Parts: sequence; structure tokens; C-alpha cells
Amino acid sequence: SEPVQALLYTTTPDNPNFGRSALTDAAAAAAVIARAHGPSGANSEYLFGLAKFLSSVGVVDAHVENLCTLTAAAQSASGAAGTT
Repeated sequence: SEPVQALLYTTTPDNPNFGRSALTDAAAAAAVIARAHGPSGANSEYLFGLAKFLSSVGVVDAHVENLCTLTAAAQSASGAAGTT
């Protein structure tokens, strides 16, 4: 198979922006994702791009798909723009 170039973001609990509730509460995670922006851009765009890539290679990830749905709903509720 062909190599894939990827960018991965990680965090640890000692990061002041780490949201512990997001580990067990997808809606809480989506609320953060919907409004978070960093040096690389909107966190939602990273999530939606991940979902698009996974779909393009035939991978179904229910957690990612659920986060996309919840994030889009959170953006819609807040009037924030996003691409799904």
C-alpha cells in the first residue's frame, strides 16, 4: 500500500486547554470542538477533514461520525460556520 502523510494532534491532562469531561461526554467534546481554534485553524475543520478522509478510505468510525453530527449541531445552535 501507499504511504499516507498525516498530521496528528494530541494533548495530555497537564495542558490547560484539556477538557477532562470530553473524554466521557461526546456532547461536551463537540461543544469544545465547535468553538476551538488554534494555530492550524478551526478544530471543527480538522474533525470534518478527518471524517472525510476516513470515509474516502472506507473506514467507518462511529465515534468520529457522532462527533461530527454533534459538532455541526453545536455550530448551528451558536451560529458558527463550519464545513461538514
